[in-house]
Amino acid sequence: MDGRRLKELVRAGYDWLRQQEEVVNGYNVYPVPDGDTGTNMMHTMRSVWEAVANLDEPKIGVMAKAISNGALRGSRGNSGIILSQLWRGFARSLDRKEICDATDLAAGGEHGLCWRGHTG
Repeated sequence: MDGRRLKELVRAGYDWLRQQEEVVNGYNVYPVPDGDTGTNMMHTMRSVWEAVANLDEPKIGVMAKAISNGALRGSRGNSGIILSQLWRGFARSLDRKEICDATDLAAGGEHGLCWRGHTG
């Protein structure tokens, strides 16, 4: 997978969150059932999309960093901040890569899930 394909995945994720925002809001129970998880995640992904919408970048590491920066700048609420940290870990895992394979993608996901100060 290259940067352009990752951009397509971001767009698909953002589109899905826009369509399922209320469903995801209904899942919100922790730490406070305030019903805005979907909304906050959708706005965070909107910021991600806006950061990469006009970016034609074939290198996955560069695209992942732009995604991470967009998420950080536009994160809203606890769920948005957590989502931005997932993107941050994912981007760090793909730093300096031009493309990734399934193993790299899995490692990126794992690295994204270990965002709480874990650097390995």
